[in-house]
Amino acid sequence: MLDNVQEQFVVNSIASNPSISVKDLQQIIFKKRHTAISIASTYRLMHKLGFNDITARKDHHKQDGDLLETFKKTAKNALRK
Repeated sequence: MLDNVQEQFVVNSIASNPSISVKDLQQIIFKKRHTAISIASTYRLMHKLGFNDITARKDHHKQDGDLLETFKKTAKNALRK
């Protein structure tokens, strides 16, 4: 697998870009450290280093923020009654 220096490189790469995809991380490892690892090994490495591959979903570009806030307020008030 990877040595300690390479693992630290992966930690720094993830820290600088927390929303990086596993495939992008795999390609960065190959380009910068000249080490080819599989997608599965990249997942295992992330988990070994304490990272999770689950990221938050982004808001839809057509989503109306004001309408969403209004809905949250009215729904919360409706549940209280």
